[in-house]
Amino acid sequence: MLKLRLLYEITGKAKYMSHLDTMQVFRRSFARAEIPVSFTEGFNPHPYLSIALPLPTCFESVCELLDFDLESDRVSNTFIFDLNRALPEGITVMSVFVRVRAPKHIEYVSYDIEAEGVIDTEAVSALFERKGVMIMKRSKSGESEVDVTDYIKGLSCQKTENGAKLSVLLTTGAKTLNPEYIIRTIEKYVPETDIEFVSYRRTEVYDRDMKPFRS
Repeated sequence: MLKLRLLYEITGKAKYMSHLDTMQVFRRSFARAEIPVSFTEGFNPHPYLSIALPLPTCFESVCELLDFDLESDRVSNTFIFDLNRALPEGITVMSVFVRVRAPKHIEYVSYDIEAEGVIDTEAVSALFERKGVMIMKRSKSGESEVDVTDYIKGLSCQKTENGAKLSVLLTTGAKTLNPEYIIRTIEKYVPETDIEFVSYRRTEVYDRDMKPFRS
């Protein structure tokens, strides 16, 4: 048995799939490609598959990770081709490698945020350079007021033809922030902001040493 990890991307219409839909797509695609993955035990066995960091619906990503166990001692030379042929448009496997570390070792996640509309990029940059930028954040235990800058390790904001592009590095694990809160914070604190459309793309996941997390 091999403990493996996929690196894949989600783009286009596939971003509208929920986390549960994505899991179901992979289950069916592994079966369609006749890849011998390990199954759970019990009355209702199903393929053991686990996504490292579930992606919010309507987000694109070029750095998704899916863990699985292969009932074989080698990976077929056509593994990626066979699986991609079975997957729907918008989900593409880029590589597969032996899994060593658990996803708990992921500590940072980077995103690109494209905002269309009226947005003062200089004011945005100045806003996130200070502390005490408070906003209400929802969690499983309810809502609480947090300092959004506690979750930000790095942020840049550049003006674009239609608005602004933000590149942000956020903490994850025990201190996780959905990047949608970045836009909510801007709308709350930056005067005359009028954002008409926002798109989000996850660009990389990192370990504590700021190295891309893979194996």
